[in-house]
Amino acid sequence: MTTTIEIDLEVEYKFHRGGPGARDSLCGKANAGPPLEPDDPGEMEITSIKHQGQDFEVSDGQREKIEAECWEDMEDRRDA
Repeated sequence: MTTTIEIDLEVEYKFHRGGPGARDSLCGKANAGPPLEPDDPGEMEITSIKHQGQDFEVSDGQREKIEAECWEDMEDRRDA
């Protein structure tokens, strides 16, 4: 038998903003030309996962789902 239990988790995370990659110059203007490197994407770093104040271990699959929810939270905050 299998059952699903939903619990409240407190997740702390940091968002590291990405930035544009290096660009070539164009007509003497720096960084106005074609890209020399790809843009750096933003990164999400989960710093802690807790349940009722205690550290809580999750599987890799669960961590991926939590990261997806954190990305959604960041997008919601950005759009607000």
